[in-house]
Amino acid sequence: MKKYVVVYHRDKIILQDNHPEEFNVLVPLEEKEGKYYVKLSINGRENNYYLDTGHPDAVSLPLEDKQYAISPFYEEKSVMYLANGDKKPYKGIIEERGLLEIGGISKHGPIEYADYWNKPNWFNPVIAFADFMLDLKNNVLGLIRK
Repeated sequence: MKKYVVVYHRDKIILQDNHPEEFNVLVPLEEKEGKYYVKLSINGRENNYYLDTGHPDAVSLPLEDKQYAISPFYEEKSVMYLANGDKKPYKGIIEERGLLEIGGISKHGPIEYADYWNKPNWFNPVIAFADFMLDLKNNVLGLIRK
């Protein structure tokens, strides 16, 4: 993946050699031991988030961070389905309209708070944004400011 710029356009994944011009917000990624992290703010609290394009929610935080929610909770979760079909019990809740801020772009959306992840903060740009770009060669996440 480091050879190409990976562009996600709604239902397509495109491999390119260069950044498309439409991705006018470039957010730095930090690589640690082959994993990528991005700095973003949830409900006004900034932190580094593990970037995972396979995570089932846009943003996931530890369950104890639910005290910082700014909107009501609308769902309780209790079972996670693993790729092999197994079920794993856990406790989690979804905040209805948390505030995600990244690279000067702000948007409201669901935020998950859960006790089942082995990393405290997760971010999935596939769920959070319909269109984005990953350039792992230059360690940047590209977004479109509309």
